[in-house]
Amino acid sequence: MGYGTTLTPLLLLIGLDPLNIVPAVLLSELMTGLAAGIMHHRDGNIDLIGDPQARYTLWLLAALSTLGAASAALVAIRLPGPWLTLTIAVIILAMGAITLLTARRRICYRVEGILALGLVAAFNKGLSGGGYGPLVTRCTASPVVEGGEG
Repeated sequence: MGYGTTLTPLLLLIGLDPLNIVPAVLLSELMTGLAAGIMHHRDGNIDLIGDPQARYTLWLLAALSTLGAASAALVAIRLPGPWLTLTIAVIILAMGAITLLTARRRICYRVEGILALGLVAAFNKGLSGGGYGPLVTRCTASPVVEGGEG
């Protein structure tokens, strides 16, 4: 968690072009994300075969990610370089604030919430290379069982 949210600003600070940084970060995260998903399924953290809600959420987020990232790419190529860099900075700072403000808050799973969240998170990810995990994991994590681990 935090790979794109950390790496993108660091690469911007050393002077690299955001239109070069974001696609590279997204491609590397796609590969590691697919590997992580397979391992989580293998290790029993998620049951993509037997749990229809998990499978539905996976496909819903995948579809929303594609839509959000494609629309963000269209915005990114139309924004002048300094505005794109400023937009990325604002997104990264907002993700940090949201993470800190909701760290102890219990958020219930709702399909409509996933729809809105998936689009916003994917747009953030497609534009800035980061910010998807901090948003999505807050709402798709399994609830903590009373007296047990979450």
